[in-house]
Amino acid sequence: MREQFVKSGKYISTVVVLAMIIIFISSAFFVVNPGQVALKLRLGKVIDSYDEGVHFKLPVIENVKKFSIRIKKDVISTEAFSKDLQTVKVGLAVNHRIQPDTVVSIYRNLGEDYVFTVLAPMTEEWIKAIVAKYSAEDLIANRVTVAKEIDTILKEKMKAKILMNLI
Repeated sequence: MREQFVKSGKYISTVVVLAMIIIFISSAFFVVNPGQVALKLRLGKVIDSYDEGVHFKLPVIENVKKFSIRIKKDVISTEAFSKDLQTVKVGLAVNHRIQPDTVVSIYRNLGEDYVFTVLAPMTEEWIKAIVAKYSAEDLIANRVTVAKEIDTILKEKMKAKILMNLI
């Protein structure tokens, strides 16, 4: 009876060890899906970025953060004053995406919430600056021109500062 108990104990410990090895090996790989870029962090330090596919990481020591490089839409609303001091409410849909080769820079300099920390405030600032150049009447009459001006300035500023595309 004692021999049977010892044999079953060895069998259980072997199964447990094998299960732990399988879990450890499976956690050493990560998958980056299409439309994503992944950053590999080793103890909090950015090691490299990875395109779609299967990649290796050191379990426990390395983490992976994934970023979407697909087009995203954010609606940014603000109030501005026209040249004749009329309050103008502006809602702007901004389509943007991170350029894959700039993910490391964006993560280091702006963080994961770059939309709220940089994109939205910059967009609001430039909307207010452009709206202030026109009277309320001119804003209504030249709506398309004002929209194109906002689009042009935002594309120029975001491309230079944030390393992303506005679409």
